[in-house]
Amino acid sequence: MVVTPLPFPATLNPSLKCFGLHEAYATFLSFLKQRDLPSIKRAAFKNVVAPLIREQFSVALRNDLPGLDGSGVRGWKNVRLVQSAPTLN
Repeated sequence: MVVTPLPFPATLNPSLKCFGLHEAYATFLSFLKQRDLPSIKRAAFKNVVAPLIREQFSVALRNDLPGLDGSGVRGWKNVRLVQSAPTLN
């Protein structure tokens, strides 16, 4: 099976609560801005990244993760960002 790499470094960690879709998208937009690349819409990002995370970590995008205000947040349970954005060399 070929696993396509994620557009940002992430890891599976059962001790963590969640990695929100908003956080993932904001990180990716920052990555694009650093490289003077055009941004993409959040829906397009979600359509590409959600299947990659499912394939790489066997974790589905959820709608019921706890947000700071107690409301449900979309994201991935037990996944965390390893590095906020790769540095330019």
